[in-house]
Amino acid sequence: MRYFLRQGWHIAKGHTKIVIALFIYQAIWGFLLYKTTDNIIAPLLRRYPELTGSADTVALFWIEHQFQIMKTDIWMPYLYTFLILLLIRMIITPLLQAGLFYSIHHHSEAGKGTYFRKGIAAKWKKVTLLYWCKNILVFVPLVWIVKPVINSIFANQSIVALFKIFDWTLFTYIVWALIVQLLFYVLQLGAAWEMSIATVLRKTLVNLLPFIVVSLVIAFIYSFFSVSIHAMSIIWVSFLSFLLYQILPLIRILFKVWMISSQYESIRENKS
Repeated sequence: MRYFLRQGWHIAKGHTKIVIALFIYQAIWGFLLYKTTDNIIAPLLRRYPELTGSADTVALFWIEHQFQIMKTDIWMPYLYTFLILLLIRMIITPLLQAGLFYSIHHHSEAGKGTYFRKGIAAKWKKVTLLYWCKNILVFVPLVWIVKPVINSIFANQSIVALFKIFDWTLFTYIVWALIVQLLFYVLQLGAAWEMSIATVLRKTLVNLLPFIVVSLVIAFIYSFFSVSIHAMSIIWVSFLSFLLYQILPLIRILFKVWMISSQYESIRENKS
């Protein structure tokens, strides 16, 4: 296991520029979502009654906005905005995955350099097709769960009634979603790593134990770093804790690249 982790870390270090580029990409998306949400929430909060206001005033505030949401289409522009942002994100994500997965494969084979842009050009079609197939299989069944909830909300049912909707179907959906996510993740890796579907599935099954173990070890190490940084930012307020908190997303991306690289090494090791 240490061999896979060590080799994966070596590959991850060779992708430092890509890690920084992905960090900047995530920061830009975070800023866009923040500004979009702020433009929606801030005007509403400005109309919120002052703390000294009566309970009736606060209740009237919530009744007014509940009426606007349920009886008017005031929320439609906001919904369209988030759907457009989501669509753009879903178009870009498989391109980045294709470039990263392909680069990890060829960096391991060649031992130097990155192949990020070449990977996007060479593998974006296969990775994107698998990405959208996965999303369809995950999100389409979600309609049968979300639809009763929406109907209950518009029917003004209680919170208890809403929770009663979530029966065994929710558990079944969660299991289904996890299986689909894992299966298509492996297929995307195989597409970018120039393996056939049968080959990548066989190699993953044969090396399933090291594949899972290296993933859990890296996830545990990142969780330790994340919890430590969050605890430091709460207990010891300083510039250092603030700086570490700000670069936590960068650390998360680095660990993600390390995990993918280690998973690749655990699969590649078996030549059968």
